[in-house]
Amino acid sequence: MDISKNSIWLTYHDISQLEHLRQFIPEWSEILDRKKGSDLKEIDCYKDEEYGECYVFLAEKYNHLYAHFLITIYSALEYDLRCLAHLDMYSFKKFCTFLRKSNIKFKKIKNKNEIDLLRLYCNAYKHNNGFYTAGLIKKQKTQKIGDEIQYSNLNILEQYYLAYEFLWDLYAKLGIKKWL
Repeated sequence: MDISKNSIWLTYHDISQLEHLRQFIPEWSEILDRKKGSDLKEIDCYKDEEYGECYVFLAEKYNHLYAHFLITIYSALEYDLRCLAHLDMYSFKKFCTFLRKSNIKFKKIKNKNEIDLLRLYCNAYKHNNGFYTAGLIKKQKTQKIGDEIQYSNLNILEQYYLAYEFLWDLYAKLGIKKWL
């Protein structure tokens, strides 16, 4: 799907928050990846101990930046879902109730597993200091509770497209066909 040709107009007469991010995500992702690579290359010449300290420092800082980037994407999706479901405040439970009332099964929405995983990653960062939770362990069986999530290993651009496609498919299942 070419999302630049198939933008979604939400029925509440605003462009979606995910759509607002569309023009920035590829550029920001590339800038962040390039800067991270540049910073890591810059410390290559350091001695072992100094390199180790600098590497840990950079890895920690970039991990936080990638986590914040993912939270921006998921927050935009939550905003769109809140507006779509006419919720005063978004919660996953309330959203699932909206789906049931609309006769839509969460399991039938495109990318639902990836979006649920993104939700859990973001919640772990916000509410568990970026460490794996029991909910994440159920989906990421190779990890254990207390392991730090490596947000910088997640593909930001892919996460955005998965969220966009999730929203797109939900609109189709709801029969909303007001496109730009």
